[in-house]
Amino acid sequence: SELNKMLTESEHTRINGIPHYEVTVKDDCLDDLSKQLLNQIKNGWKIEGKLNYSEGTTNDLYGFRIKKDQQNEIVLFRIYGAKTELMIDRELELVSFMLLSKNGLATNLYCTFENGFCYQYQQGRTLTPIDLTEELFLKKTAELVARLHSLDYSNVSGKKLFESNRGDAFSDIDRYMNLLKINGNDDVNSVSTDNCFHLFPNSPSLTGINLQAIEAEIKELKEKVAAFEEQPERTYCHNDINCPNLIYDGDKGTFHIIDYEYSGVNYAAYDIANFFDEFPGNTNIDFSLFPSEETQRKWIKYYWMERLKINGKEWMEDDCASKTMNDLFLHVQIFTLVSHILWGVWALVQARHLSNPTEMNGYAEIRLVEYFKQKTTVMDGIREKTIE
Repeated sequence: SELNKMLTESEHTRINGIPHYEVTVKDDCLDDLSKQLLNQIKNGWKIEGKLNYSEGTTNDLYGFRIKKDQQNEIVLFRIYGAKTELMIDRELELVSFMLLSKNGLATNLYCTFENGFCYQYQQGRTLTPIDLTEELFLKKTAELVARLHSLDYSNVSGKKLFESNRGDAFSDIDRYMNLLKINGNDDVNSVSTDNCFHLFPNSPSLTGINLQAIEAEIKELKEKVAAFEEQPERTYCHNDINCPNLIYDGDKGTFHIIDYEYSGVNYAAYDIANFFDEFPGNTNIDFSLFPSEETQRKWIKYYWMERLKINGKEWMEDDCASKTMNDLFLHVQIFTLVSHILWGVWALVQARHLSNPTEMNGYAEIRLVEYFKQKTTVMDGIREKTIE
């Protein structure tokens, strides 16, 4: 067909031999174009049916069941949301996918196109906040994150992307803050100077909070991190570890992580802290599920034991191990606050530029209220444990 000819002639290689097609998948040609792409990348497989998934915040997702002889598979198509390039480095997302796939931590990436990519479905079910109260899931998620943080990205295609600041928590916060200073959805070159505008005029808990106030909080957090005697380690990080992104295959007893759009080199303690902040869930949030100090320390021990194992070392209960555990625990505490600020500001950008303002402003309020609620407790706790 003419469409098939267009696909063939537009193909070129982008990353590590993964084919790229210079076509844009739009609603009016979605089914036809997707099937043509499948014929290119999974030639000889029969399409059994289409799967529709709920729309995500930053992507649309749908898939096809395909079959060849006795083999069955689901292939997913991820379509980038409008203007999401403001928030997400799509090239870094693909490089991360390749890195994880190469190391057995992600499925196969089949192809990319102008506004998305096509990849293999990860079998299993997503975790729930209740799962994280069980010892098995606590241990296995810690080991999975340890494997992520141990990845060597020095020899991968796109190494320079990892060496940039993209994916760094404070760099991302600064970028989001700059986006908040841009007026409106259309005039992206017009910068607002009204930093004193109250962001939550109807919230008793956030009375008087404006961009200047948030910038002051960010500055204080940066200073707290810089003041640590032992500076937090930087590794490859997922940066959005939460229950919907954690997959458990009960038949095989394996755990996997999906969705790499915010990944990059960051503080390992941030990745852990962000995960702890997600224990309460990201819909119907219940902060009573935030892990206790005992649970956090147990998770961190599982995590560090796996890091040592990966490096061919054995865990030893000694003063050195105790200091390492305590330093990491303290780093994680400050980054739980950083995570609340980051996702609060992220949601404000979403409301301003990308999606449902009411829903996103509500989420921003939840995260920032929790930030101020926890700030004094966290800061006092760090001060006390540092003195000890």
